[in-house]
Amino acid sequence: MQTSYLKLSTVMLVCCGLSAAAQSLSPDPVPPVPPLFPNLNVLPPAAPPVPVPPPQPATANPANLPPEIIAWDSSDKAVSVTFGEMNAKFQFYFTNVSSAPVTVFSVTPTCGCTAVQLPPMPWVLPPGTNASIVANMNLAGKGGTVIKTVIFATDKGTKHLLVRTTINPMPNGAPTMAPGAREQNQMTALSDPTAVFKGDCASCHVEKAKGKQGLELYAAACGICHDAEHRGSMVPDLRIAKTGRDLNYWQNWIAAGRKGSLMPPFAITNGGPFTDDQIKALSVFLASNPPQTNAPPK
Repeated sequence: MQTSYLKLSTVMLVCCGLSAAAQSLSPDPVPPVPPLFPNLNVLPPAAPPVPVPPPQPATANPANLPPEIIAWDSSDKAVSVTFGEMNAKFQFYFTNVSSAPVTVFSVTPTCGCTAVQLPPMPWVLPPGTNASIVANMNLAGKGGTVIKTVIFATDKGTKHLLVRTTINPMPNGAPTMAPGAREQNQMTALSDPTAVFKGDCASCHVEKAKGKQGLELYAAACGICHDAEHRGSMVPDLRIAKTGRDLNYWQNWIAAGRKGSLMPPFAITNGGPFTDDQIKALSVFLASNPPQTNAPPK
């Protein structure tokens, strides 16, 4: 039994010695190997999204509409009628000869006696489109030669069209117009600057301007007098460049008018039809769209 105990002790010593030897021979822990391409498949942090401004609505261009954009059969239509006829009709034919669409925003006569037949606005004309507009002039109370302007406003430019009616006298030589009618109207406007906003005149100078801003407001309320082909001698041409026409200039003249002239006050507080917002929008339009002509100032 003593011999067995010695053998068992020997075996345990040998095992312990082998275990200690194995521990002394085990290698040290190996540090991790850095990757050869540390940035491979590693994406940079995502950049914050750039806010995209909402698209702005297109607006009419006040510059002259080039003939290489819209080709017209004529920009001046004339008819001759006999006194007593109540209507004159004009039809303008045109083609979009450019390679891009043209958007028509408004077609506005400068007088309420003339009306234009139109599709819903805005009216988009694809390249190559042939179209026409019809204008009707009410001749009640008119005589001689009557000339009115129709303003064709698009995103590529603005075109002024003329309609002319010659009212021939009756065969018996009866007068076709009360003498001095135009002069009488001017005298009325001088004595009461807001007369242009009353009675029959309101259909031209008030109704057509409601809800309009910028160029459309100018065409409806200003061009009716200032862009008329045969305007009165007291009505200045706003397309003739002058110095000092800044935002304040336009706001003051539009709101208060000018005493002793045919320019009425347009502000509601002065008896006119324009709101403060309309006066501001019209002034900004006029100040940012100076006349393009090179005529000398008056």
